[in-house]
Amino acid sequence: MPKLKLPDNFYRTYVDSPPPAPPKPADFARVEKKLGIKLPASYKAALAEQDGGSLRVDLFRLEKTSPRWYGMGKEYFLTDIAGVVNNKYHKLVEMTESARQWGVEDGLFPIEGDGHTWCCLDYRKNGPKRNPSITHFEPDDGPIDEGDSSREFAVAPSFEALIASAIIPLHRHDYALIALNNGAPRGPKTLQPIMRKLRCKKYNYPGQSGSKDCPLQPAWEWAKYKSVHSDTSPNIPLLVTLENNKANKLSDRKTAEREANHPMLTVNVHPKHEKACLAELLEALGDKAVLIHGVT
Repeated sequence: MPKLKLPDNFYRTYVDSPPPAPPKPADFARVEKKLGIKLPASYKAALAEQDGGSLRVDLFRLEKTSPRWYGMGKEYFLTDIAGVVNNKYHKLVEMTESARQWGVEDGLFPIEGDGHTWCCLDYRKNGPKRNPSITHFEPDDGPIDEGDSSREFAVAPSFEALIASAIIPLHRHDYALIALNNGAPRGPKTLQPIMRKLRCKKYNYPGQSGSKDCPLQPAWEWAKYKSVHSDTSPNIPLLVTLENNKANKLSDRKTAEREANHPMLTVNVHPKHEKACLAELLEALGDKAVLIHGVT
């Protein structure tokens, strides 16, 4: 199997879920026979580290600008890569079967997708035994943006080219994490006056409404500082968010076990603003609030 240079920390890790074990050659052979295709050697090499999963490095540069309605210009988000056998959430065969039910064309084999949008190995041009390109495909009828009738666009000429186009983040984490220990302000009502003094405003999630099964987490927008996403997604504001699912966001198990019963604040601050932003926030929260990790 040829070597593929994956970016450092390519896959996202979780303290409560070990990475799926890499597939064996026989696993790849079974999947190829089932789907009737030859998988790219570079895709197999990416799964040699683990059998797919969530990506820590999840932004890739496009050779051509994507349609306006996709909203990312020359960058493309890929949050996961499907595995073939040991990935309990996303397997290539099951995703392909689901994609066909959603209306994804024959010859497209998704490595990531949610029903409405799919990132696919595209064998339509070169055939099932040749190296596929990577295509973004949307089976839904009609464009999102007026005047744009496209349902697909090219992401990369090959899987190997996709990996080579990865945009390496300037930070290790998507957010700084603060534990609100006993004695610290811990709920929306006690946090609101503090956020108001910091000139943060209550954040309303655009186009979303919470439900009993999936409530929206309380969040405040802080315009004084830049978001960690500002380099690639300038419309995403810096948010200070009160988290409910605490332990699985911590970077080591001992810390998770120690802090699991405490509410957490996440702060998606840009590395250039991290020091000043966190110092101001921690001073406002008091000495019972503890920084677990920063973004750098």
